[in-house]
Amino acid sequence: MSSNEYLHLLQKARDANKGGRNGWDVMSTGEKVAVALVLNRADWLSEYGYTLAEAIDRSGEEWVRLIPKVARQLKDDENGHQLPDEALAGWGAFPHRPEPPAEQG
Repeated sequence: MSSNEYLHLLQKARDANKGGRNGWDVMSTGEKVAVALVLNRADWLSEYGYTLAEAIDRSGEEWVRLIPKVARQLKDDENGHQLPDEALAGWGAFPHRPEPPAEQG
């Protein structure tokens, strides 16, 4: 599992999370399906003609393994723990979620 794939999916998910349908509509089909799964948007999948099972199959094994990690990072983003991409670059291949850096102060 590549950290580049993780960062790619994370950025696409962040874009759609911020831009809603407008951010999602400009993605490739594979990106749309994976991002809809990350964001838990079954309604987007349905509108695009995919069931959840079809979306999982379309996403492929590598992205399906990344989806929970990306979803957790988005949750961390919402809680004020957004990490810069360069800090995340080495984490895409790890099977566990690292702790965010301690706050300085």
